[in-house]
Amino acid sequence: MKKRISNKNLSLTIFIITMCCIIVGYAALSNRNLIMNGNASITGVTSESDFNVIFTGDIETTKTDNYISISTPTPSNRNASFSVSNMRGFGDEVTIKYKIKNMSEYHTANFNVSLTNTNSTYFSVTKALKASNNALQETNSLDPQEETYLFITGRIIEIPTASAQSTTVTVTITAQSTPYEGGAA
Repeated sequence: MKKRISNKNLSLTIFIITMCCIIVGYAALSNRNLIMNGNASITGVTSESDFNVIFTGDIETTKTDNYISISTPTPSNRNASFSVSNMRGFGDEVTIKYKIKNMSEYHTANFNVSLTNTNSTYFSVTKALKASNNALQETNSLDPQEETYLFITGRIIEIPTASAQSTTVTVTITAQSTPYEGGAA
């Protein structure tokens, strides 16, 4: 009798395995598509209050001669100014190096730098944007937390006849934000 029960168990086990194979085979060979429907939405936390492009860091000044005077450059958020005096001859030149940083966590900054020169008769003022490796920067765009360097160069273009001349240069950053599309900042 014991032998008969074990044959029954073996037959039942083979039957169950056979049925499982038939069911799995049918499911694998059938052309039914599984369709799932649903909706999803993603809400970001990128507000304009996060957007801020400012002058930051140490300011460096260079001049071609010791008799030239440069006032201490005074940056304040997006505005900066400095004065230059006692420039006398061709080749007299000053350069101010500002760091500009996009303080935003989520916005790319597209910015413009404008210059005002109070004495364009005697002075030319130019600007150049350079990356940290001192290469000229091609675009006026900063990704979140990115920084660049602004070089303002003032040089004398006409030799004063009566007395030494001076000028005040005002530098202003205007910036617009766009959502960052480059991945995680």
